[in-house]
Amino acid sequence: MTWSLNELEAETRKAVRGAGLSWGLSEEGAKAVRWLAAHGADPLPALSDVLERHDQREKITPVFDAVFGHWHADASICPITLGATLSDYADRLTTDTLVAGPVARPLLLAPFVAAAARILKRSLELDVNGMRLTLDEKGDPAGDLSILDVPDASEVRCAIARGQPSAVPARPASTRGIETDPQSWARIASYVHRTYVPASERSRREGAGAGMIDND
Repeated sequence: MTWSLNELEAETRKAVRGAGLSWGLSEEGAKAVRWLAAHGADPLPALSDVLERHDQREKITPVFDAVFGHWHADASICPITLGATLSDYADRLTTDTLVAGPVARPLLLAPFVAAAARILKRSLELDVNGMRLTLDEKGDPAGDLSILDVPDASEVRCAIARGQPSAVPARPASTRGIETDPQSWARIASYVHRTYVPASERSRREGAGAGMIDND
């Protein structure tokens, strides 16, 4: 199944909302999914895992100690809420290193670090359990995003990149769509369907199709 980036963003926005997150966080999550797809990573397994955890209300939390520099929680922190908070505090990265943990599906955090890099116009380094990826000042990844695709990270670190620039060229965003696994998409679609308003007799009369009045 192939999706354009626009379709993917629109549908995953509804899926995140269907799992109970706010519309604001749904927008943020959908943009993150689009960014990952545009940079060659399949974001759906990570996203479906996060949504299922929210749905089951276990092993994930949107709440964490928000003292900048050290963000921790008893359960794995949602990467969407963590990423949105990181974006709000991006300017702090010029002087502080962000340390957070544990974090669920840290792959979904990369787009937010990329956004912070664009805001600061500085390269940032994202360290997930010792695996490091550099996001350049344009927000493009210099390296393989798949190294971040783990179920949970005991700790993530984000800081201004130091030393020599990465020897690996940054990968710019593509405008092409993404091929998704039907089974992965089915898991996402179950949350999308929750945002649909059930049809009623009134909606059928007043808005859905010709209803009881047909002037053709």
